[in-house]
This record gives sequence, C-alpha cells and structure tokens, in this order.
Amino acid sequence: MVKKKGWKILPISLKIIFVYVLLRLLSHLLTLFNIGHLFGFSFFATLPASTIIVALLYPVISIIFLFALWNRYAWTFKCGILYFGYFLVRSLIDLINAA
Repeated sequence: MVKKKGWKILPISLKIIFVYVLLRLLSHLLTLFNIGHLFGFSFFATLPASTIIVALLYPVISIIFLFALWNRYAWTFKCGILYFGYFLVRSLIDLINAA
C-alpha cells in the first residue's frame, strides 16, 4: 500500500499551517541574510554564539516540521509541539529583552 503524501491530501487547516510556517521560514532567512549586509560584514562574526544558535535552530526545526507535515508522518504532532513551543519561548525571551 502506497502512503499518501503531498499537498492534495492535506486538510485545509494543515494547508494554512504549512503556508504560514513556510512564509515565516522564508522571512527569517531573508532577514538573516539582510542583517549581515546592514552591519557591513558577516552576520556570524558580529553576534554572540547564542544568537547564532537561535538563528540556525529556527530554520532547522521549521524544515523538519514542513517535511513531516508534507509526508504525513506519525511524529508530526510532536514536531509541531516542539516548533510552536520553541516559537513561544523565543517570543517570551524577546519580550523580556525588549522591556
């Protein structure tokens, strides 16, 4: 039996989540590349190691989540919780640092 995967079999709610995560990933990557140009040199040479880890961890988690969602793996729900939990913790840390 062939496992169904791809865009057509996704319910509309998962399609919305898929598009949202994809757009956030693309905007994150574009922002990441533009920061280096604003400073005039490499992004990775100007920021502390924790920022580099956060900047690299977000795309990795997003890509894994999109891949699992596309292929409809059983562990997609756990990866989704990890993705949105990471997003929540990162947002809270940004909120604390902004205050």
